[in-house]
Amino acid sequence: MLMKEFEGKTEKDAIKIACDELKLSEDQIKIELIDQGKVGFFGFRNKSVKIKVFYEESAGSPYALECKKYIEGLLNTINIPFKVAIVNEEEDKVFISISSSESGLLIGKKGKNLEAIQFIINMALNKNKKDKKDWKKIILDIEGYWNRREEAIKKVAMKAADFVRTTKKTRLLQTMNPFERRLVHMTLQNFNDIGTRSEGDGTYKKVRIFLK
Repeated sequence: MLMKEFEGKTEKDAIKIACDELKLSEDQIKIELIDQGKVGFFGFRNKSVKIKVFYEESAGSPYALECKKYIEGLLNTINIPFKVAIVNEEEDKVFISISSSESGLLIGKKGKNLEAIQFIINMALNKNKKDKKDWKKIILDIEGYWNRREEAIKKVAMKAADFVRTTKKTRLLQTMNPFERRLVHMTLQNFNDIGTRSEGDGTYKKVRIFLK
């Protein structure tokens, strides 16, 4: 059985974060409350609730097991401690988690190393499939990095929108990959006064935020 720790503003919030990251439903996990948090004056909680989540590694299809074996072989070449687990599997996706005391090295600055590892694995495991429609995408996560990155991108988008409203000036965000740009567009798509567009060529582009 695998175990990971999560935290949130409330126990319910921490459980939701765990389920979202692990791609599992609540009935597929066991929860142990570590810290109930601290309630300050006026009943406001000023410390996160922490939980331990226990879950079974997915048995995995032959393809998922091949993915796991390939990742383990790849990581063995850099001689760091790690554990690879098949978290979940869908018709066209395999979710694999890596835990390591050297997670920062594997993730890299702004997730660049993680992106590179995921790209290499997807290309290697799908190289014999001529049609991309037949590809089974491998989603690789390290210590919940993608969830943290998603929340950070959303906050950047909201902060930029507030800047545009206040100053009446456009805001050009940093270069982002397709996943990050899509998050920005989706986060701001329901604001009637704010528009977004991607600018640049290639895979990595910038997003401009402007008043409509």
